Amino acid sequence: MGISGWARIVSVESCPEIGPGTGRVVTGTFSRLNNVVLKVDLKGESEHLHPTATHPLFSTSRNDSVRADQLQPEEKLRTASGNSQVVSICALPGAHRVYNIEVEAEHCYFAGRQGY
Repeated sequence: MGISGWARIVSVESCPEIGPGTGRVVTGTFSRLNNVVLKVDLKGESEHLHPTATHPLFSTSRNDSVRADQLQPEEKLRTASGNSQVVSICALPGAHRVYNIEVEAEHCYFAGRQGY
């Protein structure tokens, strides 16, 4: 994360009550600036992916997780609804705020409206 050194704890609070429902609990959220964010276009999808270069995506073409910057056009990615094919990949200029979440008991999950 690029953070080091001492910090002052400003408060410690009880965990909030977790309401009933389906799914898992988000246990942490993280945000930082990243200079290497990509735009990945997928066949038949209007929503673009904007992963960091090192973010792993599951390639069904390779049957393995692949860094986003190592994806190839025509490669197939697993989505919540099946597979989608990579059309193009390009780097976005500048620094971008990126986000990550930590989910209770899960380390692989789908993101975005389409479920990538």
